[in-house]
Formats: sequence, C-alpha cells, structure tokens
Amino acid sequence: MIITKLIEPWKHFIVEHFFPQNILLEVMSQFEIREGFEPWTGYAHRMGKFVQQYSPLTYEYLLSILPAFIKVCEDDLLERNLPTDASKYCVFQCMFCIDGIGYTVPIHCDTPQKCITFVIYVNGKGSCTSLCKKHGSEYVNSFLSDEFKDSSKVNHPHPIPNSALVFVPKDGITFHTVTPTSEVRHTVQFTIQLK
Repeated sequence: MIITKLIEPWKHFIVEHFFPQNILLEVMSQFEIREGFEPWTGYAHRMGKFVQQYSPLTYEYLLSILPAFIKVCEDDLLERNLPTDASKYCVFQCMFCIDGIGYTVPIHCDTPQKCITFVIYVNGKGSCTSLCKKHGSEYVNSFLSDEFKDSSKVNHPHPIPNSALVFVPKDGITFHTVTPTSEVRHTVQFTIQLK
C-alpha cells in the first residue's frame, strides 16, 4: 500500500495498491456475481450491495486497516474536534457499487456525519471523483490527473485500478463531484462515523 498526501484543492490521500492480492481477487469476484445488487442512493445508474453481508473477508480487512487510516487522517480529525481513537468509530456505509454508464453526482460536500470517506476504485474504469474548490462563485476542478491543468473544464480521468481516494469531510471545503461516466465503474464505498 502506497499512501500519498495531497493538499490541493484540499487535503486528501491517494492510496495505491489498496487491497492486498487475495482481498482484491475476492472484491473483484463480487462484481462478477450480480446477486444482491440493488438500486442504491437514489442516483440513476447506481447499484449497490452490502460488503459485510456478501464478503465478510473484505469487511474484516477494511476494519483491520481503520486504525492506521485514523492515524493518517489524525490532523484533519483533530481539526474537526473528532477523536483519534479507533474504538470511538463504527461503519457508516460499506458497499460494493456498480456505477453504470451515465452515472453522475453533482458537486457536494459529504454529510458531517461521515468522519472518513474512502472511495476505492476496483476496476479503474469510469469517472474518478473530481475534487473541487470554491473560486468566487465558481467551482474550479483540480487534481487527479494532468487533464486537470485546465481548471476551467470539468474532466473525468480514469482512476487507477485498486486505488482509493481518502479524506475527512469538511463542510464548505471538501467539495467533490462525479462527472457522467462513459464506462461501468466498480467501487467500494466505505465511510465511518462516530459510535
């Protein structure tokens, strides 16, 4: 696992080789088995199924790495006056997601109930999560690939397979979006909250 800290347009982490090979194979197999996938979140073209129910191995792995990521995100958690003790947290959401062609999410900040957000890109297809910042009355896209050098455009680069975007949601700061995806993307959406 390789963790890179980035500060533009707001602090976040990119994690490469997120899952070890045995867990990655298990995760990939869940997308081959369509059993359990149902419409999820109310957004068109998104299907989801519960990781805990369909892959206890994956769920236990995610729980096992949580203390390390709480340490990685410690400064941001403290900035929100949140504890740095992993025992104070529980899972908010943990879903396998299939995002079909046309899936999109408008610019938003995650609910403050979420303490750490993980978007884990499994197959490396579809749109990345685009990070945005307020710039006057406009949102300016930034980061995730060289395509973002022209910040007047909203681009949708492909994510790296088995990578993750990790951040501590901050109201009015951590704006992000997903532009309409042109390929089916497979992700694991994992967020934690206070107990």
